[in-house]
Amino acid sequence: DMVKLPPEEAHEYRGCTLAQVRGTIYSIFNLAEMLGLAPATTPELSVAIVEAGTVKYGLVVDKFLSEVEVLVKPLAGGLDQCKEFQGAAIMGDGRVVLVLNALECHSLDRAACS
Repeated sequence: DMVKLPPEEAHEYRGCTLAQVRGTIYSIFNLAEMLGLAPATTPELSVAIVEAGTVKYGLVVDKFLSEVEVLVKPLAGGLDQCKEFQGAAIMGDGRVVLVLNALECHSLDRAACS
């Protein structure tokens, strides 16, 4: 799921950011901060809801471009050590994009908030 939330919907609690989406409370993590970048200032939070097994959280991204299905190829040549990425995909226009490993991203920041 991808949702847009007003920033005031995200609340700090004991060092964690939480937000309620469709009746479920999620820990919210900012992808830019997790990667050591400055987060974008936007009027709304673009949140990708990640649910895999017992792991569920929201990942704030700068913006949503589109939703596409891709064939993910594993990384090689030293890049396979980057556990934050599951692999790479070639888009229809020829661009190569890295595909995040959602479970690994969760552990990069504050796993205690899950």
